[in-house]
Amino acid sequence: MSQLGRLLLVDPDVRGRLRAVAALSEFFEVETCQDGEDPLRAARRWRPRLVLLGMPRPRSKEVRRTCHAIKTDTISPPLVAIVDPFCKEAHPDVLLADTMGDGYLGGKVTPDRLVAFAQAVIAGQRPITLLERPAGRLGRFLERF
Repeated sequence: MSQLGRLLLVDPDVRGRLRAVAALSEFFEVETCQDGEDPLRAARRWRPRLVLLGMPRPRSKEVRRTCHAIKTDTISPPLVAIVDPFCKEAHPDVLLADTMGDGYLGGKVTPDRLVAFAQAVIAGQRPITLLERPAGRLGRFLERF
């Protein structure tokens, strides 16, 4: 059994999911929610201490609904944090207030950052961690969103 409890990882990116499991499994007992599987049902079945929701670009509204649904589903809901590698959310504090989320990680997700972020959420710090948007053409493109 891991020292920090169970963690449910919901990420549609297979490579990202594999890297995250490798990094987090040293500290958590990790279960993944496969693409197409309902994260709310997985959270009910698995009863994790923390749910990490990956925020892919085209499905940000779905992530918002899922986060809110998990937080309001039971009397004692798990912690739920949102991981947004594209830094799409302009106001993560508003996102967390609207969804009742417990943390937001924006920007490039490295194994060390992900582990530190998950540990901070478990510790009750309610972290909002952002990296600067990419520079150049990609940065200007992302500013429109």
